[in-house]
Amino acid sequence: MDEYSLDFLDPEAKRLVKEMLAAVVDYPDIHPNGFSVRPAPGGGFRYFLGMHGGRPSPIQNPRDLSTNIVNLLIFHRIAGPKIDPQWPNHFHSFTEEALDWQRKYGGPNPDEIRRFIGRTIRRQPRGTFAFFDAKAVATEFKVPEEQVREQTELLLAKGLLESLHMLDTDFGVLALTLPDGVLWAEKGFPSIHSLSSTNINVTVDVAVAV
Repeated sequence: MDEYSLDFLDPEAKRLVKEMLAAVVDYPDIHPNGFSVRPAPGGGFRYFLGMHGGRPSPIQNPRDLSTNIVNLLIFHRIAGPKIDPQWPNHFHSFTEEALDWQRKYGGPNPDEIRRFIGRTIRRQPRGTFAFFDAKAVATEFKVPEEQVREQTELLLAKGLLESLHMLDTDFGVLALTLPDGVLWAEKGFPSIHSLSSTNINVTVDVAVAV
């Protein structure tokens, strides 16, 4: 599973699934890994994330959606059979793959992390040379350091950042490239998937002596 593994869902359904996954991962003492989907009284479907008694839920629970997305979640390996045989038959559980996805990608999305990295580099005073500290950036943005490293490497590979003065550091001094990185910054650090590529056609005349 990658960062886009929930993109098959519409925005409202995606928000619900992400909130339930976060509750199971971050609050296991409140929410076990089990949820039910039943017809809602006013139409649509009601999603209920199982709870241990005695403590309030950190999310809105239950919550209604207009559609039943269980089959979609099962098809995309987000949900599977209930993990506790004592639960009612209409309960399902999130797969370990989905829980791992939440731990890796469940915070700010990759576009937001890349935007923060870009702004961090851009706000450096002109003419100064500060080595890029992935751990410090991760702490400031409250995301795992691994995610900052992954997205920094992607920005380097896409040609939006360049590394200067590596020495014995992982990334050295990072700077926005000219012109692509600077244009990316001027546009407000949009999603890199929205950036158009420029194709350059070169015609070469070759004379072959026989």
